[in-house]
Amino acid sequence: MKKIALFLSIASVLGLYLIPTVSIAAPSLPVHIMNSSSQPIPVSDIDNPARQPIQQLFNFSFDPTQGTNGQSFVVPAGKRLVIEYVSAAIALEMGLIVDAVVTTTVNGIEGGHHLIPTSMGPAWGFPLSYLISKEIRVYADPGTKVQFSITDNLTGNGGAWGTISGYLITIPQ
Repeated sequence: MKKIALFLSIASVLGLYLIPTVSIAAPSLPVHIMNSSSQPIPVSDIDNPARQPIQQLFNFSFDPTQGTNGQSFVVPAGKRLVIEYVSAAIALEMGLIVDAVVTTTVNGIEGGHHLIPTSMGPAWGFPLSYLISKEIRVYADPGTKVQFSITDNLTGNGGAWGTISGYLITIPQ
């Protein structure tokens, strides 16, 4: 009998320490902002205050006598370009896309960033089409040329159109 009483005493004491407790917080209350439209709350991207979005469109036809066709633009003075995404649609009468490249210059060094076109079959009235859709991180210095070019195997007419998007950062002088 003493053993049972001792066991129950120990079990009840341990039970107090081993049973988890649950606390329920009071429900949160809505926040009301009292600013008028003439005094709005300022909002900014505090992680990236210097980013200025940019989107550059390109559209060019293939010259079947040229191996490489493309289009370029110049990064504005005092700005560094960060390219984050490239998308393109390419259509050809015949032949194959050999290469698609975004070329930029950083610290005086020109570099080509190769993209892989995906064959899509007939589209847009052409028997051959390709798509490029690529998230990238490529830089270009102020005043330098950014070129999007496509090399084919010199067999037919066609065209390409697409977008390079990213942002500009002001470079301190």
